[in-house]
Amino acid sequence: MRKAGVQESVIMEITGHSTREMFDRYNTIDEEDTRQAVNKLEDYFANVDLHVDLNKKGATTNVVTP
Repeated sequence: MRKAGVQESVIMEITGHSTREMFDRYNTIDEEDTRQAVNKLEDYFANVDLHVDLNKKGATTNVVTP
């Protein structure tokens, strides 16, 4: 459910996990999770770099980050 984008609090309600500890016990992180996290960081840093470069040039354009 987490990989489908369902909020963790909703998953816990559906599965009956009353504590975060129990949810975390069954919430495994795999290679795809790690890959997606790295991709998000790369996108974030690319946007930050672009924003910094624009500011150095005196541009007033704001970069919208996801």
